[in-house]
Amino acid sequence: MVPHLTREVGLEGIATLTEPSRNWSRRTTYFAIARMTVPSLTSRALTALRSATAFEHAQLDRLSPLTRDGLDGEGYVAHVERVLGWMRPMEKALWQGPLTATLPVALDPSRRNVKSDWLAYDLASAGFSAQAITDLPDCPYITPPRDLAECFGMTYVMEGATLGGAFLLRTLADRLPNHSLVWLNGYGDNTGRLWKQFLRALDTYVVTERDITAAAQSAQYSFQSFRRWVIDGANQMQE
Repeated sequence: MVPHLTREVGLEGIATLTEPSRNWSRRTTYFAIARMTVPSLTSRALTALRSATAFEHAQLDRLSPLTRDGLDGEGYVAHVERVLGWMRPMEKALWQGPLTATLPVALDPSRRNVKSDWLAYDLASAGFSAQAITDLPDCPYITPPRDLAECFGMTYVMEGATLGGAFLLRTLADRLPNHSLVWLNGYGDNTGRLWKQFLRALDTYVVTERDITAAAQSAQYSFQSFRRWVIDGANQMQE
């Protein structure tokens, strides 16, 4: 079931973020918001994840089409196509892989394994047939996580993007009134709560130096695969 898109996104838990988040701009991408979080939930693992992906965050801030002044509906749909091609193998590797049965309840796979559906819904609303959506190419750069720490690294990237999408929706809902933005709406009223739930789980399960390093490297690789497939891949298609 795809959640209903509301223009006023409930940001429970996001309103209490640190001061920079209150000064967010339309040039802040969905990934960058993940760097702004409740101080009391900042763990050693989260600090390491932020540090390891700082360069990738900055790149995506600069290159994402969602932050461009000239973004129109066609540009949004083209971006969603590429993101779906990245998200499907990411979700399959994370939520439908050999480690799925061992994931902690706090990660709530049944609740989080929905982002490909959101993206597909936006494409269907833009006129794509079910077969056309199925036939879209998938990113070949995704590798399944080898342990729980790598699962957390991958989840950090996907959940951080969902958190940031709620902020982007504030601007893009007005600019693209005739387009479905279910993907950016994310979990709706539960977006902030589920982000904080993830941060608590991260603090609980990723504590050793080895696991923190593995999670950080996994997050970094996930960002790099997104850049290669979504941003660089789209640019190559336009050449």
